[in-house]
Amino acid sequence: MSTRRPISIGTLLGPAAPRLAGLLERAGRRARLEAAIRAKLPVDLAPHCHLGNWEDGTLVLVADSPAWAARLRYLIPHLRSELEQHLPLRAIKVRAAPLVRRPPPGPRQVRARLSPASADLIEASAAGLDGPLADALRRLARHAQSG
Repeated sequence: MSTRRPISIGTLLGPAAPRLAGLLERAGRRARLEAAIRAKLPVDLAPHCHLGNWEDGTLVLVADSPAWAARLRYLIPHLRSELEQHLPLRAIKVRAAPLVRRPPPGPRQVRARLSPASADLIEASAAGLDGPLADALRRLARHAQSG
């Protein structure tokens, strides 16, 4: 049985703990600001708009396509009047940055193997032919036997 005692996370993180606490606080503020902004947007636009940056009174909003960015630009006056009640705003900028969506990984490719019997059959087929097709079949049969 082990006699080791649990170690607090604060001890493990040591001097990095205050920096991480500040980072978590900033992330929380950012999440709350983004939620407040999305609450002021039309329901169909909100999922396509994200907080890009908030610095020195300039709010940068990012839309996931140029079409959504154009629609968001039309709403800037309304959005500005709504947000100025809570934030010291100097400017609202809109950027378009399409989200990169990666396709889900497909089934793993398995390299097909040719049995010696199949290679013999291909070689026999090549024997009855002339020209480039016969040469290609012979190469295939040799490759299958060596692979």
